[in-house]
Amino acid sequence: MTERTQLLDVQYMGCWDEIGHYRFVQGGAKIYEPGAGGCPWPDRIADGTLQPGAYEHNGHWSYRGGFKNGDAVIHHKHGWTALSFWDNTVDSRPGSHSTFMAKGIYDFISMKSLCAMWFPEVWGRFQFPITEAVNA
Repeated sequence: MTERTQLLDVQYMGCWDEIGHYRFVQGGAKIYEPGAGGCPWPDRIADGTLQPGAYEHNGHWSYRGGFKNGDAVIHHKHGWTALSFWDNTVDSRPGSHSTFMAKGIYDFISMKSLCAMWFPEVWGRFQFPITEAVNA
């Protein structure tokens, strides 16, 4: 990231330190404004639809089985990158995830490094590998 990076250029959707998926900026402040910073994934999409195996069925989101904590997929949209993976470290309910979104186009390894740098409080709790899911 360059020195011109704005606080809203890197966002996290998931559980910070309690059950419930919300959108956050670095340091843990919640974002309440839809589309803040120009992020192309609104909350209804970022929360529960970007993980491996997610699909829409009859107007509801469902998940193919066989995925575990750390199984990840990367998305690119309108000059942004999202890294989303299954994560039950805070919330054990089905569908729990961590999704990181950054302004710019990043590959899988670069995005992981960026997320760890911007959200060390969250990234530090992952005691499982974050790997690209096969057949996502």
